[in-house]
Amino acid sequence: MSNKSKYDINKDLKKLKDLGIPLNQWCDVSDDVYHNQAPGISASGLKIIRFETPSKYIDRKRNGEQKNSEALLLGRAIHKYILEPHDFYEEYLFMTEKSTRRGDRHWKIFLNENDPNGDKIILKSKTKEILEGIEASLKKKKSGQHISTYTGLIHNMVSSREQALFTVDKTRDILLKIKVDINMHEAMFDLKSTTNCNVVDFMSQAARLGYGLQAAVYLKVAELAGVLSTKFGFVAVEKEPPYDHSVIIMREEDVLLEKQALEKLLDKYAYYLHNDVWPGPNGIDISTGWEPLFVIGELPAWYRYQLEEMNGFEGV
Repeated sequence: MSNKSKYDINKDLKKLKDLGIPLNQWCDVSDDVYHNQAPGISASGLKIIRFETPSKYIDRKRNGEQKNSEALLLGRAIHKYILEPHDFYEEYLFMTEKSTRRGDRHWKIFLNENDPNGDKIILKSKTKEILEGIEASLKKKKSGQHISTYTGLIHNMVSSREQALFTVDKTRDILLKIKVDINMHEAMFDLKSTTNCNVVDFMSQAARLGYGLQAAVYLKVAELAGVLSTKFGFVAVEKEPPYDHSVIIMREEDVLLEKQALEKLLDKYAYYLHNDVWPGPNGIDISTGWEPLFVIGELPAWYRYQLEEMNGFEGV
């Protein structure tokens, strides 16, 4: 890190104060404010740096996210429907059989009656079936249980939903933020839609998609903020009938490995932030602050082996 940082954390702290967001306290923050207005890096931002490139992270931060995919829109709708059902219809609207042809008379009447301001997200009628199916699955009592996941975990009297937490990593002088789907105070859970909620298959998906990194970030922020939370888990729910679901808590040993990897990732992020240097896919030489002018490209081993066979090399 350079002696003179190009990043001033005090500006971000002032922005937080102007938004009415406290440090080290759970707070209610809308998705728009959390993602688009509130400063600080989240788990999703760190995922981009780790699994893609720092350059892509800063580009999306400065220029906005790319167009939402259908899968992402469905995921957000599931979150809203399950976690915040009280105001779901203030944000979303389902099509009807007569309103499916966009632009015709029925469509215009439908919008005029149901979304005159044009500010709602319109979902297909099929999506309503999915949301209702997922809700029914979560409300169903499994064999041997006297309470459902919906009432026993998600909407438990002591749990809270969609709360944010902001804190400062003082060793690196960076601002971190999280927004937790389900907070049981000693454990945090994330609602994940999936194609397979079997624990083995889901954890394989977790490895591919960086869910472990998310767990490490959430627990790191809780620790820095002085909040009691020592476990992280998932409510994994399938998107097709019968909408099976599993409640999965990450193994402590795996969380520890993710936490160790996170420390190195935060070191890199702090360097990028304080020096305003956001390298592409080939990284950066921290000793010089330069990206490589060129890199040596090596053919994959399997292809070299084929070439050697073609050239008559038989090996030992």
